[in-house]
Amino acid sequence: MSSRLQECGAGVLTDDGGAVVPQDETAKLQEIIVNTKVPTESSSEAERKLVATEKVIENGLGDFVAVGEALETIRATDLYKPKFETFEDYCAMRWGMHDKHAYRLINAAKCVKKLKEDLAPKGVTIFPQHESQIRLLVALDEKLWVKAWSQVLADNKDSKITAVEVGKVANSLLPKGKKKKAAKPTNKAKNLKRKLTKIAKMAGKVLGKSSKPTVAKLKKVLAAILALIDKGKD
Repeated sequence: MSSRLQECGAGVLTDDGGAVVPQDETAKLQEIIVNTKVPTESSSEAERKLVATEKVIENGLGDFVAVGEALETIRATDLYKPKFETFEDYCAMRWGMHDKHAYRLINAAKCVKKLKEDLAPKGVTIFPQHESQIRLLVALDEKLWVKAWSQVLADNKDSKITAVEVGKVANSLLPKGKKKKAAKPTNKAKNLKRKLTKIAKMAGKVLGKSSKPTVAKLKKVLAAILALIDKGKD
């Protein structure tokens, strides 16, 4: 069959030689014709940019800064259109990502960029390695980002920087009305901890030093756990 097709009325397609294309093939070809976009110069350029930017996300899912910058490029330049109506829909349907997390990554990337611009020239080489480290930092006013990270570095010269340490500094710089109080353990949490401790001790006694616990011993441990659960229902 020739590659050139034309319509000759009533939805019937013929090839160059005038031969009628079978009806089932006609339906498939018409669907392809309808769904095929004729790209303009601007749309093809946008599509190429989208493909290139999405590769950054695909290849850098472990690099929150690169992913955040790529998402911001797609959001700010509307590259997700016309396939998706909103950026939120794009994140959910293309990446299975909640838009809140997408914006967290975008803000985290923006924060790291600011820190590097201000602190790298001063010889600082340590910057946030995980989005969780910087999440509480981003909650601060942008003007405080550099001050907060500088304080984190000063407080943890000889220790690992964790999200908890960053959170302490960030919390200290929040206005009084917005400071977060440390959560106090509830009675339920205390009771659960006590029961789990009992289970751990009991399991140790029952299993002993044996590296291969028997079915009977495991059943005894299970029975004790179930008994503790029943007590908790009262």
